[in-house]
Amino acid sequence: MFCATSGALKASPFPITGAIKELIKHGTAADPEDAVRVALKSGINMSMSDEYYSKYLPGLIKSGKVTMEELDDAARHVLNVKYDMGLFNDPYSHLGPKESDPVDTNAESRLHRKEAREVARESLVLLKNRLETLPLKKSATIAVVGPLADSKRDVMGSWSAAGVADQSVTVLTGIKNAVGENGKVLYAKGANVTSDKGIIDFLNQYEEAVKVDPRSPQEMIDEAVQTAKQSDVVVAVVGEAQGMAHEASSRTDITIPQSQRDLIAALKATGKPLVLVLMNGRPLALVKEDQQADAILETWFAGTEGGNAIADVLFGDYNPSGKLPMSFPRSVGQIPVYYSHLNTGASV
Repeated sequence: MFCATSGALKASPFPITGAIKELIKHGTAADPEDAVRVALKSGINMSMSDEYYSKYLPGLIKSGKVTMEELDDAARHVLNVKYDMGLFNDPYSHLGPKESDPVDTNAESRLHRKEAREVARESLVLLKNRLETLPLKKSATIAVVGPLADSKRDVMGSWSAAGVADQSVTVLTGIKNAVGENGKVLYAKGANVTSDKGIIDFLNQYEEAVKVDPRSPQEMIDEAVQTAKQSDVVVAVVGEAQGMAHEASSRTDITIPQSQRDLIAALKATGKPLVLVLMNGRPLALVKEDQQADAILETWFAGTEGGNAIADVLFGDYNPSGKLPMSFPRSVGQIPVYYSHLNTGASV
């Protein structure tokens, strides 16, 4: 809202405490370049991640719309804060997993991956396990199905900063790693994460984060059903794409998207034991899924080693101890749901 562009609010590089009681300005820039000009002249010394400063400041300096003195002041303020925080002394060079080499800053080192796997395992929550469906037997024939089962980008999650999706372990890969030569793993995508073109376009506006299978929904379901019929147990990896659960991604309906719900219903109709592995960044309404699934494992977005961590739990190599940090609604109509909600006794 460019409140900082008001001359009355300009001050030191540190924010002044106290509430702003009214909107000062709104919509003061015509485009990103003008926003950079206005922001820098108003004391906004840096831009977090949009790269507009680095993109537009050279041209603004050349045109004279921003002076070198103003640029020097902004840089000085940023450097002074870093100096006061001791960042020039490299205070974090010693950090890393226990027993790691302090010189090795490779986040994909073996020790870092070990820590990532452990953290992921500790975050998993077993929501349901009817008739001891879990743990799975490594000697079984396992059908792994679902649009998120082999998605490296989604298991890594949103706001994963410098994470490299290609280095992520998917659920499908994790299960294959665990089974090895003992059993058999079959795979079918079964559905796209959603059939809503508008949502797909939104999710793919910056990169092809969601790969859309061009086949018809029925063709994909038919393939998944045939795969399930050849198996002893079905593991369906369903939920939300990572882009559905970050900033500017609120949903009006927190059920699993319809394309995946149709897939789950078809898998249930095969009569095979059905394990749902959920990926999601918010509580989901799981009324129908709770009735259909024999076991449900909440995995959130488990990170680089997510697939291996999930397999550890599915096969009983790790006992899931995670607890839900928030309430899951019984149905969408029950929302809002929170701990201190006053129960009126009225029906939902």
